Amino acid sequence: MPLEQQATSQRPASAPPTKFKWTDDTSVMLLEEVGNNEAHIPPYGKQEKCFVQVLECLNKRGVQVTSVWTCQRQFEKLLKSFLKKDEADASASGKEPDDEGEPDWFTLMQDLHEEIQDFNAFVYTKKIEGS
Repeated sequence: MPLEQQATSQRPASAPPTKFKWTDDTSVMLLEEVGNNEAHIPPYGKQEKCFVQVLECLNKRGVQVTSVWTCQRQFEKLLKSFLKKDEADASASGKEPDDEGEPDWFTLMQDLHEEIQDFNAFVYTKKIEGS
């Protein structure tokens, strides 16, 4: 077989799919879309639907994440990290919270956490009024 035919008849091995890795930039985009789609305070029974919308918006922005579960897990991971830092700051006696050196997503998570707290207080108040 001539060399030219060999080159065209051999198919290159396809590269295995790469696993998506979250960065500070993609985490910021995730939190922006979580806030835009209110996935952090979804109506009852609509959390998965909200995160499907988050996933679609991230894909439109060029973030190549393919799983709703991956988005939810990253959001929960960021929230847990935020709460841990917030708790450490609160327990440090006489020390002002220091946001210097925090990742870019930290401020966004502060805002989302405040909205979560307000939403939970609203739901609790409604439950008491309904009783």
